[in-house]
Amino acid sequence: MDFQPGDILRSKKTKHPIIFLDEIHVDSFCGCIITHASSSQYPENIKLARKHFLDSDLQGKAFSIQWDQTYFVDVKLEKKKDWGPFTRQGKLSDEGLKFLHDYLNNKKPKIWTDFLKEKRSST
Repeated sequence: MDFQPGDILRSKKTKHPIIFLDEIHVDSFCGCIITHASSSQYPENIKLARKHFLDSDLQGKAFSIQWDQTYFVDVKLEKKKDWGPFTRQGKLSDEGLKFLHDYLNNKKPKIWTDFLKEKRSST
């Protein structure tokens, strides 16, 4: 994979766009998902601002994923590369990437199903 931290990726095998954060190892990477579900519905969802997104790439081509009342899920996820192919369809600004890191920096990556199990057991 040739993605940079802050790239917003899509795949036919994933429901939500994924913000690429870092490589984990040869078959997976670390990311977090973005959604339109508000924090009133899901307290772990953190609202992003328009300034956290870039509108276009360096050549001026508009990204298909831009800010639109967008939230990110406050969990660092391990995403399997074989869930791809992934395509870059958006990008966070430097300020947006820093905002994410402020929330996610001390968390260890986990698989989505493990996150859901933990969430259910805490309620």
